[in-house]
Amino acid sequence: MSPDIAELHVAIASTFTAEPVEKTLSFWLDQFNRPHTVAFAPYNQVFQQLLDPNSLFAQNKASKQNASKQIDALNVIYLRLEDWLQAAPAGAPADEAKAMLLQNAEDLVNAIKVACLRGDAQHLLIFTPFSEKSAADPAKQAILAQTESEIINRLRGTNHIDCLPQHQLLNWYALTGYDNPHTAKAGHVPYTETCYAALASATVRQHAAQERAPYKVIALDCDNTLWQGVCGELGPTGVQITQPFRALQAFMQQQKAEGMLLCLASKNIDADVDAVFEQNPDMLLKPADIVAKRVNWIAKSENIKSLAADLNLGLDSFIFIDDNPVECAEVRANCPDVTVFQLPANPSEIESFLSHIWIFDKLGVTDEDKKRAERYQQNARREQERRSSTSLQDFLKGLNLSINIAAPAKEHYPRIAQLTQRTNQFNATTIRRSEADLERLLTAASLEAAIVQVSDRYGDYGLVGVLLYNFSDYALQVDSLILSCRALGRGVEQSMARYLAEQARSKQIDRIDIAFSETERNLPVLNFLETVATADKTTLEKGTVYQYKTTDLLKIVPLEAATPSVAATKKAATSGPSSANGQVKQIMVSWETIATTLNSAKRIHTQVLRRTVPRPALQTPYIEPQTEQEKQAARIWQDVLGINGIGLDDGFKELGGTSLQLVQIYGGLRGQFDVDLPFTTLFGLPTIRAFIEYLGASPDKSSRANAIQERAARQKAAMEKRKRLQLNLR
Repeated sequence: MSPDIAELHVAIASTFTAEPVEKTLSFWLDQFNRPHTVAFAPYNQVFQQLLDPNSLFAQNKASKQNASKQIDALNVIYLRLEDWLQAAPAGAPADEAKAMLLQNAEDLVNAIKVACLRGDAQHLLIFTPFSEKSAADPAKQAILAQTESEIINRLRGTNHIDCLPQHQLLNWYALTGYDNPHTAKAGHVPYTETCYAALASATVRQHAAQERAPYKVIALDCDNTLWQGVCGELGPTGVQITQPFRALQAFMQQQKAEGMLLCLASKNIDADVDAVFEQNPDMLLKPADIVAKRVNWIAKSENIKSLAADLNLGLDSFIFIDDNPVECAEVRANCPDVTVFQLPANPSEIESFLSHIWIFDKLGVTDEDKKRAERYQQNARREQERRSSTSLQDFLKGLNLSINIAAPAKEHYPRIAQLTQRTNQFNATTIRRSEADLERLLTAASLEAAIVQVSDRYGDYGLVGVLLYNFSDYALQVDSLILSCRALGRGVEQSMARYLAEQARSKQIDRIDIAFSETERNLPVLNFLETVATADKTTLEKGTVYQYKTTDLLKIVPLEAATPSVAATKKAATSGPSSANGQVKQIMVSWETIATTLNSAKRIHTQVLRRTVPRPALQTPYIEPQTEQEKQAARIWQDVLGINGIGLDDGFKELGGTSLQLVQIYGGLRGQFDVDLPFTTLFGLPTIRAFIEYLGASPDKSSRANAIQERAARQKAAMEKRKRLQLNLR
C-alpha cells in the first residue's frame, strides 16, 4: 500500500439506525486499499451533529497537505425523509405534514451550510428509499419527493457537500422487498441487509467520483461493440443496432456531452466503418462525434498509443472498450495504464454493465467539459496547418492568437479547481485543490490568482491556465503554474512568465521563485523552467525552487520564445498513473469486475458475508448444528456476527454480540422461520439450541419459553461460577 494514500475517516449520522452499513463500507474501502475508520453518531442526531461544534462531525478533520499523516474526512448523512413524518400528530392533515417537512428541510439546509463553513470535511447527503408502503401512496410519495428536491436545489453550489438523490441510488442498485418491518419495530432498523449493502455501496461510489481524477478518452471497437455483426461481411446496413447497442451509443453520446473524447480503435477497413456511420439509419453516433480514429490492421495497443500522441494525452486517461477478449488482453499487456473493459458477450447485459462502470460517474460538468470535443477537433485543424507551415513562428503568427491573463471571478473557481486536479504535464507542483479550497485561499488573500484564456482564428480554447502565487518581502513566490496541454507550444507559457514578471515589477520585487516538484508526468514544465530564462536553483526536501530575475522574464517576447510542445514525449505519453489517478488505480478488484460481478446489492452483500472470522476460543465446547432448522438459524447468526462455525450452545454475548446485532438476528429469524416471536423473548434465548427448542415447544409457548430461559440462566450462572473458581486456582 502506498504511503501517499490518505487514511479516510468516515463519520455517519442518520435519521434511523445506520450501523449495518459498516461491514459493506469497510468491504469497499478495503477493495480500494484505503485505510479507514468508521464512526457513528448517536441515534437520530443529524441536526446536533451539524450544529454542535464538539460533535463527531465537527471533530472529523482532514490533515493539511504537509502533515506527517494524510487524512481525508467524510461526513455522511443518511436521510429517510418519512422519519420526519413520525413526529407529526396522528391523523394530521396532509398540508400540515407537508409544511412540517418543508420546515425541516429548510432547517437541514441551513445546518448543513453552517457545518460546511466550519471545517474542511467533505459532506455527503444520501436520500434513502421511502418505505414500500409510502412509495405505493402517490400523495405521500409526492410530498416526500418534493421535499427531497427542495433540499437538493437549496444546496446546489454549496461547497463541501454532495447529494445523492434516491432515484440515483435505486438506478444503481435496483431494490425490491427492501423493508424489514420486524427490525424497524424492534430497533428502527428499517431496511434489509441487502438494502444496507446498497446504501454503503452507493456511499463509496459517490465519494469515489468526488476523489477520482476523471478520464478523458473512450476508445471504442466497432464490430460487435458499436453494432452487432461484422460490417466487412454484412455491409453498412446489414449490421444491426439492436436496443443494447443503441443504448451503448446513447450512453457514449452522453459521455461526449459531459466532456469525454470519443475515438475509434478497430481492426477493419476504414471505408467499411465510414459507410456504417453514413448509411445505417439506426446509428445514433455520427462522424462528428468522433474526435480521432485508427481503423486499420495494426495492433490496437499501438493505435491507442498513436491516439494518445495525437491528442497530447497520457495513456492513463484512456478507457478502451472491446467485445473481443484477445484484443482486450493485448491492450492490457502492452498499455497497462489504459483501463480496459470487455463488453459482455450477452448483449442483454450491456446496459447494466455500462451503468456499473464507476469511472464514468461525474459529480459536475463544466462548460469546458461540454466544449472539449469541439476544441480537440479545432486543434486537429491547427495541427494540420502547423505541419504545412515552414516554421513554428509563421504558424503561430497565422493563428492570430489572443491570450488574456487576468484575475478570476468566482464563476471561474470550478474550472480552476478542475485544472489543478486534472493537469499533469504542465503542472509545476501538482497540488490538487477543490473549489472550496480555492475559495477559502483566495477569499483570505492567502494566494493571488490569475487565469489564462486563449483563442485563435480556429476557435476558443477556453480557460486553459492558472497562476497561483503570493508576495514576500524579497520575491514573488509561485505556488502553482498550470497550463492545459492543448495550449502548449504556442507562446502561452511564455506569456504567463512575463505576466508574473509584470506583477513583480508592480510591487518593485526583483525576483520570481517558481516551485517545482517532479513527477513522472510533468517533464514539459521542467523543460520550460530550464529554458525560459537563466535561473538559480535551490533544492528543498520536496522539490526545487527556480529563482529568476524579474528583469530577465520581462525581456521575453512570447511568440519569438515559443518552442514546440514537448507534451507528447515518450515519457509523458507512456508513463505510469499520475498522482491524481494513482490512489484510485491501486484497487484489489478491477473496474471491470465491479461492473460485471459486484453490480447488484445482492451480489455485493453475498461477498460481504464471506468476510468472516473464525469462531473464537470459548469455554463452551463446539457442537455442530445438525438439523436443517439448526443450520438455518446458525447461518443467520454467522451472517450477522461475521463469525464462521457457530455452535449450538455458543452464547450470544460470549461471541461478542451487540444489541444492534440482536435486532438483526431477530429480523432474520422472523423472516426465515415465520414465527411470532416477541423481541423481548429473544433476550432469553441466548443460543441457537434455545431458539430451536422454542420453535419446537408445546402450544403453550410462553410457559415453555420461560422454562428454557430459566435453564439458560442456570447454565450461564454455572459457567460464571466455573470461571471464578478457575481464577481463584490461578
